[in-house]
Amino acid sequence: MREGDPAFWEEVEAVFTEAIDRQGPDRAVLLDQRCADRPRLRAEVESLLAAHDSSERFLDVAEPREPRAHDHDIVIETVHSSASS
Repeated sequence: MREGDPAFWEEVEAVFTEAIDRQGPDRAVLLDQRCADRPRLRAEVESLLAAHDSSERFLDVAEPREPRAHDHDIVIETVHSSASS
């Protein structure tokens, strides 16, 4: 199966879909089994998994902090300075 072959991309999608919910050693075992002797398939799937994993971390929301007393003063000062310009 070649990279330009639609069947290749269908297999990439199938392996990715199967691997997406697995982590660490479980994911590695799956990739070892499904991508044995097919480094291009594994590289494509790993690339997609890395992008997916990093996007999840990107979207994680930090714990909100309590407003500080001086936050209001900074906003007012910034707005006042902008209006004066």
